[in-house]
Amino acid sequence: MPRTSRHPTATVQLSKVRIKEDLRRRLEQAAKQNHVPLNGEIVGRLERTFEQTILLDINQTVENVYRYMHPLVAGGGDLKRENELIGAARGLINRIEPLLAARVIGGPEAEAMRRAIEQVYLAIKAIDNEAVQRARRVGAAS
Repeated sequence: MPRTSRHPTATVQLSKVRIKEDLRRRLEQAAKQNHVPLNGEIVGRLERTFEQTILLDINQTVENVYRYMHPLVAGGGDLKRENELIGAARGLINRIEPLLAARVIGGPEAEAMRRAIEQVYLAIKAIDNEAVQRARRVGAAS
C-alpha cells in the first residue's frame, strides 16, 4: 500500500538519530537553561538553522546590492546599469518584506533588515536624483 503524504504541520517522530554523548549533554544543558524539554531544544535549534540560512543569504545579497550601488551614487554611472541594480534591489526587497511581515525574520535581525531596506531606498532615491540632475545638465548643454 502506498504511503500517504503527511500534512506539512503534522508532528512526526524520527527514529535512529544518533549523536555523540557530549552533544546530547550540551543540548540537555541548553534545554534546562531555556526551560524547555530536550526535544523542544533540538527542534528549536533545527528551525533556527533554516532561518539563519535565509538571513545569511539575505544579508549577503543586501551587502552586494550596497557594494554595487554605492559607487553609482558616489560617482554617477551609466543609466542601464543603474536601472538593472535598482531592479535587483527592488526584487530583493520584495522577497524580504513578506518574511518580515510574517515574522519569519524577527528580533535584531529584522531590525537590521528594515534598516538595510531603508538604506537601499535612500540609495535608489539618490540615484534617481542624480539621473534627474544629469538629464538637466544634458538639456542645458544642448
